Amino acid sequence: MRSLDEINRDLASVTDALPALDGDAYAERHVLLKRQDALRVEAGRYKIDFDEERPIQDAMGELHSRWSH
Repeated sequence: MRSLDEINRDLASVTDALPALDGDAYAERHVLLKRQDALRVEAGRYKIDFDEERPIQDAMGELHSRWSH
């Protein structure tokens, strides 16, 4: 099983590639969107446990750092 960091890197790559496509690149966009959906499902299999007492800002900072790479 791939690590969540690997999945997030792939997801970031796909997300970056989408706006770079030409407006008429429908087939390429479709492939990337399907890949993006599959990566989101794969990432969703990981459970991230958050302490309910933890401040929201701390949790949001952690999530931001995970998706910024």
